[in-house]
Amino acid sequence: MTTPASRRVFIAGMVLFSLASLAGGFATTQAWLLAARAAQGVGAAVIAPTALALITTTFPEGLPRNRAMGVYSAMSIGGAAVGLMAGGLLTTYLSWRWVLFVNVPIGPRSRSSRRGHWPARRAGAAGSTSPARSPARSAWRRWSTA
Repeated sequence: MTTPASRRVFIAGMVLFSLASLAGGFATTQAWLLAARAAQGVGAAVIAPTALALITTTFPEGLPRNRAMGVYSAMSIGGAAVGLMAGGLLTTYLSWRWVLFVNVPIGPRSRSSRRGHWPARRAGAAGSTSPARSPARSAWRRWSTA
């Protein structure tokens, strides 16, 4: 059973990460940018272990949890690869600021994810942070009904 405290901590980390991204995108000095990036790091440091905790408490031991961990790992690796390419494209064609602004919508969407049970949500439902997350949600749904 997922604890409400874990969800609140996860959402707080997501909101902190989003707000720090917004602040970094508007940075006009090096100190401001470094402070925003440090706050992003704190947010990410809260998100990563809490996401794993949510998976281990939401999914029962055995095949469902193993599959959820596999999807989490695949999305993490895929997100890192796509993030590097997208960051390069954003920097080349728009501005370095857009590398930070692209993270801003994540916070409000994570707050809206409180309404439902996280793994059982449909692909594309409110709370989906990007098109890259939809396959993970549909995969969880498909595996949980198998």
